[in-house]
Amino acid sequence: LEVLLDIPLADTGLKLVSLECGCYQGQETEPQLLNLQVFTSEKGWMCICHSIAPINPGEVTYSVFFLHKGYSKTYTVALERMDPLQVKDLLFLNLDYYVAVFLPGHFLHLVNAQFPDLMSGDFFLTGEDAKINGLHESTIVSPLKSAVLDLSTGSLFTLEINKQALLQFLWKSKLDGERLATLHCLLLHVGSTAELETEIIKWISENVSTCFTFDPIQEFIIASLYWRMCPEVSNLDKLLPYTSLVDWKELIPKVTCTTHFMSLPVLKVRCCKVIG
Repeated sequence: LEVLLDIPLADTGLKLVSLECGCYQGQETEPQLLNLQVFTSEKGWMCICHSIAPINPGEVTYSVFFLHKGYSKTYTVALERMDPLQVKDLLFLNLDYYVAVFLPGHFLHLVNAQFPDLMSGDFFLTGEDAKINGLHESTIVSPLKSAVLDLSTGSLFTLEINKQALLQFLWKSKLDGERLATLHCLLLHVGSTAELETEIIKWISENVSTCFTFDPIQEFIIASLYWRMCPEVSNLDKLLPYTSLVDWKELIPKVTCTTHFMSLPVLKVRCCKVIG
């Protein structure tokens, strides 16, 4: 049995050429290397990520094509200080639940790859909060799920989100969007445990009155139950969302996002005849 996946590149703005990478949208006189990554997950999602040459100084633009959903999102991040040459340092990392977009020294954007339509799941960090500890950040690639390869040393590292750092960020965050994304990340990506739930309940008891655009108690109950039920109920993650905020409209400061629809990939199955 042979299965081919036909991906309509015309909708992505990308093209295939021989011997060298094609450029994004348009014909340049000089070929440019394309920062492009393709990620897949056992959960059933597939994404193409690539960065786009900046049009305005002080901005970084990148796109994530959610092939399993039939649309893409293009993000533009406004930065206060940036050397144009730093754009080439933009990294795409596969964290299984998230696609991480990392520009060393500037930001770390965790894009919810499994449920990209739920904007409440996107997690955007800047400054000291946006760090990958222990690595030469300009020389790493993501060849495997939740792993990075340090090209300067040849070492392969497991990549995971620090639970204690997330809890500290939850306590100091003032924006509802950051609080909600942190809450979902803790309960669904890090994993809901009795110890973690106790810490989150402490935070809720002191901050429930300062959350104006969502109910932290409701979100805590739904996400915790969702984490427990997913291993027991087949394909629950494909049928039900993990949040009640399916129409979340809160914007990430200094980040603009546009959505473009595209054709879904087509599976072509070829049956081979067995002679015997």
